[in-house]
Amino acid sequence: MNTIKFAIHYLIILIIMLFSPLSAQESINGKVTFQSSDVDLNKMFEWAKKQALAYAFKDDPVGLWYEAALPGREAFCMRDVSHQSMGAHVLGLELYTKNMLREFAKNISESKDWCSYWEINRYGLPARVDYSNEDAFWYNLPANFDVLDWIHDDSKFSSHAVSVIQSVNMLNVNQ
Repeated sequence: MNTIKFAIHYLIILIIMLFSPLSAQESINGKVTFQSSDVDLNKMFEWAKKQALAYAFKDDPVGLWYEAALPGREAFCMRDVSHQSMGAHVLGLELYTKNMLREFAKNISESKDWCSYWEINRYGLPARVDYSNEDAFWYNLPANFDVLDWIHDDSKFSSHAVSVIQSVNMLNVNQ
């Protein structure tokens, strides 16, 4: 398959995964399907779905999560979660995204000037590469707006965003 054909097929897969109207029942556990008269396109779609789901985990101390950080860190960062949440939704990983965003919300603290951890690992701890202590940690202000944008987009088709907002409000009241 030449490079142009591959690029066109890849773009079609992304468009389908991002904009296909699916009910929650259809997308649970990656059950989203795609059919084309092009056998190669069908194979690429199945490969992409399988590859994405291989990075979703449920038996770690942090709970449900998918890798959303630089490869190999076994972690998820605020900005990448926000950017990958729509594709995760199509794959049926809404509860994973919800759990990950709750992890960010519960780690907001006054000692970090009302910031959260930028990146959380599979153990529910801040990633060592980005965090030394409450005074020395990586923080990316635009990521807050990415999270807000996700909440806005997700609220159009799901109650999960409302639940995350309520969790953040409850955590801030309890601190």
